[in-house]
Amino acid sequence: NTISALIRTNAAAADRMIEQLGGLLRLTLRVSDHPVVPLETELETLGAYLSIEQTRLGSRLEVRLDIADDALRAEVPSLLLQPLVENAILHGVAPHSRRGWVRVEVARHGERLRVVVRDSGDGVDEGSLSKVGSGVGLANTRARLNHLYPGDHKLALGATAEGFSVTVDLPFQPVRATRQSGPESGR
Repeated sequence: NTISALIRTNAAAADRMIEQLGGLLRLTLRVSDHPVVPLETELETLGAYLSIEQTRLGSRLEVRLDIADDALRAEVPSLLLQPLVENAILHGVAPHSRRGWVRVEVARHGERLRVVVRDSGDGVDEGSLSKVGSGVGLANTRARLNHLYPGDHKLALGATAEGFSVTVDLPFQPVRATRQSGPESGR
C-alpha cells in the first residue's frame, strides 16, 4: 500500500522501497526453513525491514539498537524481532504526526537472553493491557516461543512512562560452531 501511494507522489522513494522489499523478501526466504538463527542474521533481517519503514516515515522514525556483544553469539527464533518492531511502529509511531522512536535492546543475563522492544507511543492503560496482544504478530510469536521453549520463556507486554514495551525472555543458546544447513551456508 505504501509503495502504491508513493508511486504517485515520490517515484524515486517508491523505486527505493521496491528494492528494499526485494531484499527483505530474500532474507526472509533464506531463514524461513530455520526455526532459530544467529542473532546477527536476525538483526540483518530487521535492518532490511527497518530500511522500508525509514523510507516510509522518514525523520518521524528514530530507531536505536542496543545489542550487547555477548548476545550476538545467541541463537534466537527466526523472525522474532520484525513483528515486535512492526507493532511498535504501527501502534507507537505511525499514528502520530510527531517524531517517534523505537528501541531494541538485547542482552544476556547469565543463562538467559532478554529482548526488549520499546516505543514512544501513548502506551496503554492497565485496564486495557489484557486486550493488547491479540493480533496475528504477537499470537504467532507466542506460539513459536511455546514450541521452541515450552515452559522456559516469557513474553510480557507493558505500559511504560514513555510508551509501550514488549519483553521476551528465553534461554541463552549459543550459536552452534558448525551448522550443516544454516541460512549463511546458502543451502
